[in-house]
Amino acid sequence: MTYYVPRANVLSSYLWDTTLADRGDAAACVKAGYRYLHGVAAKRDERKAAEYFRKAGPRVPSAVAWLCFMEVACRKKPFPAS
Repeated sequence: MTYYVPRANVLSSYLWDTTLADRGDAAACVKAGYRYLHGVAAKRDERKAAEYFRKAGPRVPSAVAWLCFMEVACRKKPFPAS
């Protein structure tokens, strides 16, 4: 089943998450990082995503997991041949 979420709700949620993230809320940092990583309600920006995930810090396991994912999946250079 697919649910329709009005674009206005997505944008207001994005603005609220980034506002809280800029104030230091760790959960909002993870949400904002996810939104930037996947281009939800904002233009895709890997640098900003990593910035928000780092801001959440090592105290939030999901932020650390997303940073590890980005290190592997978003790598621009191929892995060296073994």
